[in-house]
Amino acid sequence: MTATTGGTNLHKQLTGDPGVVASWVTEALQRCAAGDPASALTLGRDLHWASEGDAERERQAHELLVAAYRALGRHNLAGITDAHHRHRDLPQVDVLRT
Repeated sequence: MTATTGGTNLHKQLTGDPGVVASWVTEALQRCAAGDPASALTLGRDLHWASEGDAERERQAHELLVAAYRALGRHNLAGITDAHHRHRDLPQVDVLRT
């Protein structure tokens, strides 16, 4: 996975070939399921910021971040991520009820 190579190049990679990005997502989710959530957390964060309103990148970022947070035992952060994903049009989510 080369999605973590710095700066503008990273943005080009994340917004480039969707098939390549999908393979990175698959690999990161597999690593996360095997007990190594670092790739899912990093790629999810990067896809979130590079999503630019693209529904597929937003979906991928959401899936990666929720998986990583749950693997890390950060269930509250997974819930916040879910809330933000469901309400992307809001500038903030004030109250999270579980």
